[in-house]
Amino acid sequence: MKMTNLNRLLFCLLLGLISLITTTTTSQAAEPAASFAMTIVPPENQTNQNLSYFDLVVKPNQTYNLKLKLVNHQDTPTKIALTAKTATTNMNGVVNYGAHQDQSDKTLKYALGDYLKPEAKRIKLNPQEQRVVDVTLKTPPKAFKGQLVGGISAVELPKSPKTSQQINIRNKFAYAVAVVIRTNQQTITPEFKLGQVAANQMMGSNQILANIRNVQPKFQNQTTIKAFVTKRGQKKKLYQTEKKQVQFAPNSVMPFYLPLNGPFKPGRYTLDLTVHSEGRQWHFTRHFTVSRQAANQWNAKDVNLPPQNNYWPYVLTGILLILIILGYVYWRYRKKQQENKALKDELNRLKS
Repeated sequence: MKMTNLNRLLFCLLLGLISLITTTTTSQAAEPAASFAMTIVPPENQTNQNLSYFDLVVKPNQTYNLKLKLVNHQDTPTKIALTAKTATTNMNGVVNYGAHQDQSDKTLKYALGDYLKPEAKRIKLNPQEQRVVDVTLKTPPKAFKGQLVGGISAVELPKSPKTSQQINIRNKFAYAVAVVIRTNQQTITPEFKLGQVAANQMMGSNQILANIRNVQPKFQNQTTIKAFVTKRGQKKKLYQTEKKQVQFAPNSVMPFYLPLNGPFKPGRYTLDLTVHSEGRQWHFTRHFTVSRQAANQWNAKDVNLPPQNNYWPYVLTGILLILIILGYVYWRYRKKQQENKALKDELNRLKS
């Protein structure tokens, strides 16, 4: 009987624990994954009303009003910073629609970020508030080929200096909504070009940088890049890498890196790089040189390499000092010999 009561007690405790875990999990799952959200309100000229980004057919020199819905999931007020940028391609082969340091290609005719203007740079939302904000799109003065692509990014600002100084770990949420516009449905033929190739670094590690240029006003998806480096005139591959599933923004430059996993060595090299996209292939070769000065500078900054103790200046200085001392000693010795000889000759002359 005692054992039965004990079993019942354990069973009840187990049920209570399961109920507590389930309640906690459900409560946590009910909380919003982000502190705020941003979605589009599709306009009439949207090509597909089910898309989560703006994809618009527009006319030149016209003004369009785009609408975004902001939702504050918190029980406290919040401020959202809105910015408009031109889409670029980052070093990971991903299109960047938000704030960035990546490059547009010089073939870009119109930077869409310059034609997008949110109604305000900062939007204040009350607790649990939903608000629709306007973004003005002023299209370029003339019709253009292909696509112009940009993005509107939203970042939650810190609550206050006092709050930001507290020791607290909190996720920082940001959204970026793409804006794609075109004036026609003209088909664009893809084309890539190879830009600068040089010794460089990425995240404190020695790398060879090759700038790959998408010179056409169209997205390039499902792109594969293969590259290797040899000594000039030789076939042995010193460094090689491959990147798949790369996406290029229209008229953008992707900084493509080949890791060395070691120090730079001065010399003349050749880069062999191939781009595969949409059943087409582009093959490039480019000679480049790593000078001794550049190699030393990059190697000194590489966080993965042991510190370089360059003793050669001290060794050469020491050798020079030794040579000077030896030269002086020899000079004194010769001078002494000459003086002794002169004295001996004088004595012999007097005797005679």
